Amino acid sequence: MIELLFLFLIVISIVLCTFALSYKCTDGSMSMSDFKLNNCYMLSRESENIPETKEKEDIPNTPLMGDNTFNFVKGEEDDDDYSKYIDYFDLNRKAVRYDPDPAPIPDPKNHPDYKDVYADGPGHCAKICYDKEEDILNKTCNAFQSDGGRKCRLFWSVSEFADGRSSGDEIAFRLKTPRDEESHERREELNLENTSTVYAYSECNYNGVKTPCPMNDYKSQHFGGNVIKSVIVPGGMFAELFTGMDFSGVSVVLYESNRCIVGDFRSARIGEIDGDVLRYYSPPEE
Repeated sequence: MIELLFLFLIVISIVLCTFALSYKCTDGSMSMSDFKLNNCYMLSRESENIPETKEKEDIPNTPLMGDNTFNFVKGEEDDDDYSKYIDYFDLNRKAVRYDPDPAPIPDPKNHPDYKDVYADGPGHCAKICYDKEEDILNKTCNAFQSDGGRKCRLFWSVSEFADGRSSGDEIAFRLKTPRDEESHERREELNLENTSTVYAYSECNYNGVKTPCPMNDYKSQHFGGNVIKSVIVPGGMFAELFTGMDFSGVSVVLYESNRCIVGDFRSARIGEIDGDVLRYYSPPEE
């Protein structure tokens, strides 16, 4: 009798398991056409109150987060979060350019290229620069450097030094979309493109030896044996550059300023544009 009872319980258990499995694998329809093997392995998260597992989100590996100097950009005193301002800037260790003043500056705060301010960390400094809370002798801030602490230096330019120097332990922050006179290169162009003289430079970005070139022909010795790597060309003028020292070799004609010329050019012919005609210099007849 006991054996029959056990047998009955086993049969009932098999029937119930089969019923439950069919219900689960058909997602409750009990129709064999709805049978899916994936349903059989899926656990009910509602009954177990287990939250769904989300895929791991990637955290951007920005220089700000990757550099030990800048673990956070929150204000230290009022606990304001300035991190959103950092998004407006590109970060690297290439120092922002400034030119030495021709005369000693009695007050470093009035340097024509930068201004030192104190802030609650780089994030606060980013806000000061982006919101134009400080200017650099009436010029708008476009970049700054920070040591990760309270001191930061504001710049109107985003240019780099010609020698590619590093900013040491500081980080340079440059606006991704600079404003106004955003660079030393643009300042040079604004100053000289309205003249009647072409200016040639021995290095890119208007660095190195600067040579004024009114309308004329110029052999290599006029440039001191240096190559021509950048030129400022005023409107209505052109510069034909040659790889040879006396107007020989490969030539290229430039109708506008060029901050970094590909190739080594050693002589030049400077002329004017007369309609569709290029008018070269003509020496006076003897």
